[in-house]
Amino acid sequence: SWYKINYNGRTGYVSSDYVQASGTTTAPTTPPAESTTYTVTASTLNVRSGAGTNYASIGSVTKGQKLSVMSKSGSWYKINYNGRTGYVSSDYVQASGTTTAPTTPPAESTT
Repeated sequence: SWYKINYNGRTGYVSSDYVQASGTTTAPTTPPAESTTYTVTASTLNVRSGAGTNYASIGSVTKGQKLSVMSKSGSWYKINYNGRTGYVSSDYVQASGTTTAPTTPPAESTT
């Protein structure tokens, strides 16, 4: 009954009791089961601050590295890079299959 989310570049969890999918009147009863991961195919790929080569490089990723893509903007993928939003060219990454998302949140403490 929890959704795993990306909030300000960090992973968090929210109760499905208080979340509603856009365009529906009832909250979904199960979270998404899978997400696609991507693998870097270039030897070194710049991570940029925006979707284009005119944006500054904020770092790089290397061949074989797995990326979790948040969205696509034209020919650029939006990723979480060291807690920051970054963009990589879709020409140098490829879908590498699916991974199953956890269905339960990590243990919590109650006060």
